[in-house]
Amino acid sequence: MFAKDQYQLIDFGEGKKLELFAGVQVLRNCPAAENIVPECPKRIRNKRLLSHSKQSMSWLNAEPEVEDWSLKHGTIKFGLKLTPFGHLGVFPEQACNWSWIQSLPFELDGLNALNLFAYTGGTSMALAAKGATVTHVDSAKNIVRWASSNAEQSGMNESPIRWIVEDAVKFVEREIRRGKQYDVIVADPPAVGHAGQKLTWKIERDLEKLVGLLSELATNEVKLILLSCHSMGFDATDLKKLVNQNFSAIGDSNVESGKMDLTSNDGRKLNCGYFLRWHC
Repeated sequence: MFAKDQYQLIDFGEGKKLELFAGVQVLRNCPAAENIVPECPKRIRNKRLLSHSKQSMSWLNAEPEVEDWSLKHGTIKFGLKLTPFGHLGVFPEQACNWSWIQSLPFELDGLNALNLFAYTGGTSMALAAKGATVTHVDSAKNIVRWASSNAEQSGMNESPIRWIVEDAVKFVEREIRRGKQYDVIVADPPAVGHAGQKLTWKIERDLEKLVGLLSELATNEVKLILLSCHSMGFDATDLKKLVNQNFSAIGDSNVESGKMDLTSNDGRKLNCGYFLRWHC
């Protein structure tokens, strides 16, 4: 996971989580922490830290801004920023998937990897470090620029990562028409996605279609599948069912599925989403 000086989940409860990002304490809303009593309520209410307000979509105590703020996971480096939505540029719960990629019993040299909803590049960099040629797809231009900057900061600016700004489903449909195929399939879809006021993605409506398309895009000898989601409407059982329906050849061997938990300093677990992982 993370070294203690890089990331800690200090406490959570009352709909909030208190975290440490590279020496800076951050308090944010957290739906998964609703109806949970924090270990130390006074600490959760502490205002002497960076605190995000969901109502005003702004940060309190954000002046002066933190300069050269970055987070490391092994050799992967993330530049951190305060966004209006309360995000900082990294989802710490994804570290379990980066570690899984790093610990694979084989290299990915010569394999083509597709990473959808790829955000700021953590999984793309983990795949590239393992030897894969990666196609990184996200619909937000500023997020793709952020990911490319992270790769440069991580010393991976020469790594074979193709940065694509496009809607995930549209990209997959076009790649199928082109006859393109991938050996490694990764996707981390959000619960919902918007382009302006238009709802472009809803996981309950669109995930089944996407997984079906991905099965067409995968080579006959696909080597790795990694799906994750942060929606409470989908859990690990749902992810496994979708993969089994569409990738029947992989069977049950080497399949893992479960929660992407973060563990607080007092040992409690906060459920931050679900994953399914498979390798040949």
